[in-house]
Amino acid sequence: MTMNRHKQSNGRAGFTLLEVMVSLTVGGIALGSIYAVGAASTRHFREQQRISAAQTSLRSAMATLKHDFQRAGYLSTPNTNQTGQACAPPATAQDGWVGAVNGYTRNAPKPTKLDPENLNTVKDANGEDFFSVDRVWLTGNYSTSGEYPNISVVSDGWVVNVPMGWQSFQRDFTEWTGTGVGTCNSAVFESVFAVDRLVRLHAQNGTFFFARVASTTCAGNATGTATVTLQDQLPAHCNMDGGWIAPVNTMYYHVEDAAAAREEDDLQQRTTVLRRSEVMPTARTTLLETAAGGSRVAVEDRSLLDYVVRFKVDFLMLDDANRRISYVPMIDTEWRDAPHRVRAAIIDLAVRTPHQESDFTQDVPTAAFKLYTGKGAARVRRLRAEMLLPNIADRNLQ
Repeated sequence: MTMNRHKQSNGRAGFTLLEVMVSLTVGGIALGSIYAVGAASTRHFREQQRISAAQTSLRSAMATLKHDFQRAGYLSTPNTNQTGQACAPPATAQDGWVGAVNGYTRNAPKPTKLDPENLNTVKDANGEDFFSVDRVWLTGNYSTSGEYPNISVVSDGWVVNVPMGWQSFQRDFTEWTGTGVGTCNSAVFESVFAVDRLVRLHAQNGTFFFARVASTTCAGNATGTATVTLQDQLPAHCNMDGGWIAPVNTMYYHVEDAAAAREEDDLQQRTTVLRRSEVMPTARTTLLETAAGGSRVAVEDRSLLDYVVRFKVDFLMLDDANRRISYVPMIDTEWRDAPHRVRAAIIDLAVRTPHQESDFTQDVPTAAFKLYTGKGAARVRRLRAEMLLPNIADRNLQ
């Protein structure tokens, strides 16, 4: 009896070869499915990370642009060509003018890396290439929050004395730490009134004079006098005593090719960046530089956004004939002769993800950008913002 039970037990033990093969097949299918789902999830997660990074960078760049555009003309002037605005023509400004909107190039030449193979030919609502760029120059005080009062001009018209006892001066230039507490911080003063930067002298009667900085001095206690020496002589009939002085920056916004990090990185070779640069008031594509460590370095030249595919700027201008706000695309003669008519700016900015996705087949201008011939595209994210330019519009110059 015991032997029979042992034989029956042996007969039921283990799996047949067919059972093992079926089990392995089912297990392989299950593992393959799990791997496929995991790989797809990982790919989707990384894709969303790239999109999220692009959107975050885009929002940050747009915030900077909105701040800068709304500051255009701050402690400067909407337009020195307006009667009564300037006590003398600004000798340093191109063609004798300074304006809050200092320059504008619609449909500027595309950077070579934006679309080197001409794969993206979609047009926007205006019939222009969707993937295109503009250039804009703005002037205003982008260095400080105020102007400095009760100035006096030496009789020869070259040197401006700036009292250091006023609250606005002490707030921005007095040294409050270290061994020089209570004295003028000459490094900060020299950076604000940098050599070759424009300054605006504001007379008590409301007229202006613009000149470039030649040199500065700022020493002693905070109740003394700092000086700004000008490159352009103040005419004798321009009485600036008791008036104000403020720095005026010329800011340049443009898209250019990025320098390649590695020669073998082809994606990096195709990168374009939106740059914010301070330039010379008399040479609007030449960087304003300052001395640092025995060499010359750019005062301001930085990238606001990588992988830019669109940077378009339009303006809402006052219609002089009908005295109403109407959409008028700005052209050369308008930004040169009538920048005071600008009331609002419209910024249209788009960025692509760094990599082209091979399984992305949608061909919509605001959703895809082709980097290479063949299947696939990079994703595009776009922001459009319209903003009032208060330092021009609120002056209500006609």
